[in-house]
Amino acid sequence: MNGFIATTPPAAEDNFVIDDFFPALSLADFRCQYRLDGSYTTDNLKRALTDAAVDVTDDLSTWKLAYETDGHHTLAACPARQINGKSRLVILFEQAVFCFAKANLIDTFRDVDTTRKLGDSRAEDHELSSDYWRREGRAAIHKLLGRPTVESVLL
Repeated sequence: MNGFIATTPPAAEDNFVIDDFFPALSLADFRCQYRLDGSYTTDNLKRALTDAAVDVTDDLSTWKLAYETDGHHTLAACPARQINGKSRLVILFEQAVFCFAKANLIDTFRDVDTTRKLGDSRAEDHELSSDYWRREGRAAIHKLLGRPTVESVLL
């Protein structure tokens, strides 16, 4: 008897590339940090990230142009504090895109149970969750732009 156990190797996930200015995002990091199990395919993740990246980069287009005009051709090259060896701006950008993508996944992949009475309350929970992730994404964009967030106004 040998010790061979057949397993399927995990699918290699690519980086998600946006453009030359914004950093590539790791699908594996998105899956891990936002607790996305294997029921979401790589294509599902890429679709959600695409929609989120369009929204976030549209919101940051004027901001990006100002940095490029100043000679900073990547987000990582823009002057910012480093946190654990990573630019604060890169961290906030990733957070914004990942939060919006998580909201997109929640809205797109509701449980089949949502047609029953019990499912109705579960659907409301999902809506609250996607709203939560959109708020978090919006807060990350505001921090990137140097705008106050609700938390900073309350403090």
